[in-house]
Amino acid sequence: MANTTLNIEVDILNEPVALELEVQWSFNETGELIIDDFYGYHFDYKSGEYTRIPYWLHKIIKTTQLLEEEYLQAIEEGVDDSY
Repeated sequence: MANTTLNIEVDILNEPVALELEVQWSFNETGELIIDDFYGYHFDYKSGEYTRIPYWLHKIIKTTQLLEEEYLQAIEEGVDDSY
């Protein structure tokens, strides 16, 4: 498994929320990139602190396949930088 860090912004209740996601990925037998898991942190612009995202937000990102649908290209570009 390898890691890629993504900095994304999502709207929650019409408010922008900055997230940093540590995405763990690997390749399957056919050479396709698959996302194994991820860890998310919220960045508070006011305090400058990171806190772990709540379980419900992790679950939403996972079940909606946000990473696969919106950020797979960015992860693949990170893969190219890793090798």
